[in-house]
Amino acid sequence: MKLKNNIMTIKDLFTIKQQNPIIANCPQTENVQTDSIDFTELGRQQAEAVGGHSNVFHPALLAAHYRIEQQVKQNEILQIQRKADIQSQIEILKTENDNLSNKKSQRNDELKHEERKIDEAKDEISAIRNNPSRILNESGSPVASFVIGLFIIVFLTIYLFVFYSSAAYSAFFKEFNPESIGIATAIFDSQALAKAIRDGFTEMILIITIPAVFLGLGYLIHRFSNDPKASKLSIFGKISALMLVTFAFDSILAYEITEKIYEVGRNNSFTEMPSFTFSMAFTDMRFWLIIFSGFVVYIIWGLVFNFVMKEYYKLDRVKVAIEELEKKIKEYKLTCKEIKRKIGDLDTMIYKNNGEIKKLEQRLSGTIVLRTDIELEINNFVNGWLAYMEFKHISENEKSEVVKIKTDYFNTISNQFKPL
Repeated sequence: MKLKNNIMTIKDLFTIKQQNPIIANCPQTENVQTDSIDFTELGRQQAEAVGGHSNVFHPALLAAHYRIEQQVKQNEILQIQRKADIQSQIEILKTENDNLSNKKSQRNDELKHEERKIDEAKDEISAIRNNPSRILNESGSPVASFVIGLFIIVFLTIYLFVFYSSAAYSAFFKEFNPESIGIATAIFDSQALAKAIRDGFTEMILIITIPAVFLGLGYLIHRFSNDPKASKLSIFGKISALMLVTFAFDSILAYEITEKIYEVGRNNSFTEMPSFTFSMAFTDMRFWLIIFSGFVVYIIWGLVFNFVMKEYYKLDRVKVAIEELEKKIKEYKLTCKEIKRKIGDLDTMIYKNNGEIKKLEQRLSGTIVLRTDIELEINNFVNGWLAYMEFKHISENEKSEVVKIKTDYFNTISNQFKPL
């Protein structure tokens, strides 16, 4: 009877024995023996009882398997030892779970700490936005100062553009007549830009760009006054030189305009008038009015611009502080994410250990038979059977069939047992 044609269980043995008188007459198959059995001798005896034929080996193998299990189950000392080993494994897993739980608690504390840091950073950002003095160490809002200063600087820039474009046109290109010798019409020519465009491209470029000269000088005042590497004396010298250059430029424009006005009056006068000189310009109120209409506003523009830029730098400091806090928040969140991942790993390990503990506790409720128990004694049983076949000179084919049946049987029962 081959294994592939007749797959049996231990319970099938009793049916087989009733149907097969040869197996029924095998010694020690009706009653389970609780004493230790020599399965090598048992294999030889049962082979002798059935003539060592391979076609009846499989039922005999099932009977031997059943007797091996019963012998192991009834071995109280062995069962106590194995259950003690399983209980030891359970305790090890429980201890490991306790350690994992402690680690999880520590990770949770770390997570709460990082989350507190995130909340504190967010509160700090809110506090800085509501009260920038926390960063600037001074009272007042840089936002309000910056907006007001920017509003002023825009209108001063428009004024300087109009003034210097008009004054430059009047000084360089305008032809004066008796109707245009008034100081207002002489300086502020509402048609200066339109006339410059009409007169030529070069004149237009000069009139448009000349205000940038004075704005650039005002910007340099800001740069020189905030140079961290320069000494106070050097800063004072540079700013003084800029003011002198601007004053000289304004004086030239004022002199040119004042001279043109004077010459118109002189040419239309009925009395002889002397030629216009610098000394006459210095005593002419129109000369000083032109200078201060541009120079003083230029100084104011430079000071306001410097103030606006300082307020902007304050805003930038606030912005940088907020950006640093936001950067830290991102780092804290990454740390939180990593801690949560580790907590998840710990939960997985605890869950896995709990599953193993449950399985081991289930094994404690019954008897414990290992695969090695079965394989060892079945090999002994087969060796006894083969020894009888060798003694009786039974063919090698039948011997090979016995070995094959044993091998197939091991493969069949391989999934029935778990390691201790």
